[in-house]
Amino acid sequence: MADDGNVVRQFPAPDRQRLFSTRVVRVSDLHDKEPAPTEYVVPGVIPDGLVTLVSGPSGVGKTMLFQQLMTACAAEKPWLGRDVHGCRSFAIFSEDDGDKLHSRQIRICEHYGIEPLDFEDKAAWIPDDDTDPILFIAESKWASFVRPTNLWQQVATYCRNNEIGLLILDNVATVYAGDEYNKHQVRSAIRFLNSEARKLQLAIVLLLHPPKDRAKTYFAGSQQWENSARHVMSLDWPQPERPEDPQRYDEMTLRVRNGNYVPQDDAMKTDGLPMCWERGIIVRRELELTRRLGLGQLDKLELDGRVLSAIRYIVDRERGRVSPDPRSPNSLWSRVNRSPKWRGYKRHEIEASVERLRDGGKLVDVALGEVWLIRPTDCRYLGEPVPAE
Repeated sequence: MADDGNVVRQFPAPDRQRLFSTRVVRVSDLHDKEPAPTEYVVPGVIPDGLVTLVSGPSGVGKTMLFQQLMTACAAEKPWLGRDVHGCRSFAIFSEDDGDKLHSRQIRICEHYGIEPLDFEDKAAWIPDDDTDPILFIAESKWASFVRPTNLWQQVATYCRNNEIGLLILDNVATVYAGDEYNKHQVRSAIRFLNSEARKLQLAIVLLLHPPKDRAKTYFAGSQQWENSARHVMSLDWPQPERPEDPQRYDEMTLRVRNGNYVPQDDAMKTDGLPMCWERGIIVRRELELTRRLGLGQLDKLELDGRVLSAIRYIVDRERGRVSPDPRSPNSLWSRVNRSPKWRGYKRHEIEASVERLRDGGKLVDVALGEVWLIRPTDCRYLGEPVPAE
């Protein structure tokens, strides 16, 4: 009771869990707490506790690539030149029978120098044995969600009991019995798998084929899979540098298409991981690996000449602008990084070349209005004032 005799009603603090059907986090709850770091099976490529969606056309080598990853994780050896965190793995290979997987595994073991007995219980799979390995099913075409099947419950139990760190599902067409064009069903499947990945503390790799008409979308299902997944990669044959060049099917590139688990300027997003077939397995292309190890003096001179010619062409022929700020959309990197002619060069290499040319006096800084630009000494921007003599 207050001093003036009036009764003061006490309202209890609101129960956040009763107001919402999901967890509510107050920003003040984060005080003095460090965010949990992102763990990876393959640093910068396959994150833990998450679904990684990998799309690629039939025959490009998706199953082989991730069968090699299972072996690398079991043997704790590099996968295509990248370190891995050793773990147990399990896979559903629903498009390849046991004999085909067996013959591939022999080649992979020879490549890594290990024997099948060395695996112990570190790798296992379910082959194509003429049964439907359906993990998710929808009650109808118009349902807003899919439900996991008994097979998924068995897979989850196996992963939990055997401490599996990597689960590969190959592929969507055989494990998913919902409508790929129903965004609610696709989203519910991805959300469920992400939740299970966190609970089981493992990484899930989900493989799928792109549609035949890739002019509209790279991913099947009216792009619903890509829109729903938080980490998306593609495996494809590289495009010829010239239209008249033949398409090569002995080389492929693994590239991160979407996701904030890889920096924007990382080679996995800009150039991708270049690979090729060698003695029946997939290996990293040595030419690209040599470039990644660093540019030699002759390579730097060659790159400087290309950079100077490119900037001269932009300024003199295209009447464009080149900014010295690497973050600007008018920087040289922003202009050339998607061109096949510049494939193999990393962002820091091009930016370092620009700085060398500026320090050597071959590129100069000029002010055009309130904007600073760079250009070669032997050409000028349209509208650039001529200095008084």
